[in-house]
Order: sequence, then C-alpha cells, then structure tokens
Amino acid sequence: MKIQTCLSFSSVSTEWGGAEQAWRVHEALKIQGISPPLVRNAANEGLLGSKYELGSLLHRNEPMGPVTRGIIDARVFRAAVKYAGRAGSANWEGRVADDQQVFGRYLREVVRPWLIESSSDSKPGLKKFASSRIATEFVERLLNAMPLPAPWEVGEALAASVLAEDPTKGIRWPWNTARDRRSLRASLPGPDLIGLCLENDTALLLFGEVKTSSDPSTPPGVMHGRRGMTTQVERIVSCPDVQLALLSWLLARCRNSPDRDLYEQAIERYLDSEGKDVLLVGALLRDTEPNELDLKGPAERLSKRIDPTTRVDLIAIYLPAPIHEWPHLL
Repeated sequence: MKIQTCLSFSSVSTEWGGAEQAWRVHEALKIQGISPPLVRNAANEGLLGSKYELGSLLHRNEPMGPVTRGIIDARVFRAAVKYAGRAGSANWEGRVADDQQVFGRYLREVVRPWLIESSSDSKPGLKKFASSRIATEFVERLLNAMPLPAPWEVGEALAASVLAEDPTKGIRWPWNTARDRRSLRASLPGPDLIGLCLENDTALLLFGEVKTSSDPSTPPGVMHGRRGMTTQVERIVSCPDVQLALLSWLLARCRNSPDRDLYEQAIERYLDSEGKDVLLVGALLRDTEPNELDLKGPAERLSKRIDPTTRVDLIAIYLPAPIHEWPHLL
C-alpha cells in the first residue's frame, strides 16, 4: 500500500541541501508524527530558487534529494490511498485515515474554523458597540450561541478542506458555503460544493456532492435513490435550470474577488462545450472499513450516463472516529 503524505509550506526558501538539511526535515517530520519522511525531489517540481508561496505539496515515496526548508504546517489531512480505479471519464479513489488523534487535531485546527468563519466575521462589527463590561460579555454569549453543527455539516466542511489542499486537483473555493447554510435565508442552490479547478493554465467549473454515512451496506444507501449521490451528480449536468442557478450564485461571489479571471476562463470553457466541460466531484465520508464497491459501481454508472467531456471524480474517505462523534471533536 502506497502512503501519501501532504505537507503545507508557506514563504519558504528552497536550496540544495546535504546531510544537515535532510536531518532538519527528518526531525521536523518526526515531531509532526510523519515517519518515515517521504520527500519528493524539489528539483523535479521546479521549486529551486529563493522564495516561494508553495501552497500544498504532495510528497510521495521517492529518494531524499534536494530538500525544502521552511515552516512545516501539520494542519493538513493525511491518509493512505487504499484503492483507485477508472471507467471512461469517471475516476474513483478510497483513502484511509487511521490515526484518531491526528484526525481530531485536523478537525479542531482546520474544519472548525471553516464552520465558524461566518460568525467570526461578525465579531468586530458587534464588539465595537459594546461600551461596558456587561455589554461585552453579552456580545460574547451572543456570538458563542452557534449550535453544535450536525455530523453532515462537519462532513461537508471536512470534504471541502481535504479537496482544497489536494495539489493534484488545484481546487479553489471562492466562497465558504458554510456561511450560506448558517444564514436563516440560505440561498445555496443544488450541490454542496461549488468552486473552480485549475487545470492546464486555465480553470473549469467544479460542482460537488458530499455524503456522510455509517451504513454498513456497500455501497451505502446515500449513493443511490432519488437523493443519492449518483442521481444528484447526474442531475447537475442534465438540468439547465440547475446550472443557471449555480452560475448566477458563483458569479455573485466572484464578481469583485481575485477569482474573477478564473471564473471567466471556466465560463468560457463551459459555454464552448455546451455545458459539458466541468468537473463533478462526489465525496463520501465513512467510519466503516474501506471497500472499493462503495464507489466502483456508482462511478461506472455515471461514466455511462454522463458525456465523456465531463470529468467525474469520486472519493471516499474512511475515518477513525464514529461520525456521530465528529461535532464533539471540534
């Protein structure tokens, strides 16, 4: 089984290194619980130079060569690829995370901020009006009144976080959809995830569905039926009214953002292909034993029903803590 490990580097210097640099990386990885260090030759990535904003790097089991020195952030999701396959334009992959302590830390340090981002944004606006200790304490109680998220909400935030840091996909979320779901007048149409995927110096639209299930059946019930992932993913590209609502929703959030150029590139590809050149993602989060049948059948069905121009990526993530406990681990 091939282990894949993600590390996040930011504002780092990259240079040819010898024994000292290799030792420093080795020790840093040991501190974060990553052993043995799986370091990709930085020269192969074109990263040698003075200073880079590297984002996330995926390190595979390759010989230790030139190393990257910088700030290692362990707040990234680590999982082993258990299975993978392809049928036409549909791909599937199952990953296993088996360290409950590391998983809990990821929920606290990455997923929790994603879930509470909308309420955090309002703190400065309310606090500036609190002119007394009593008022300040009341504002704190008010802002902390957010109910405990449901397990499926944790699952959606977890899926978005894991996908965003996957360097093989280059995914950007112009807007945290948790903000809309926390609103009493939420207006998010259709899919759970709406974003952009960087590909070949351009971008394409990404629409995704997320399902969380403890169902011992394989595949679980959330994969089929009217409200199952397979039907929902297929509906995205087969219903023009759904697509129009999604494009309008995304435009409103990209119009004055740094992602506007990417949005326009993705829209051009979308229109030139008559709505077919998009990426559909289905994320299944489980607390069961990994089984390729969770995704293989659904992926094969989608490959037969969806135009081959449309790429479909299904990913199952098998986690070490029971789903009903996830909100309490935040």
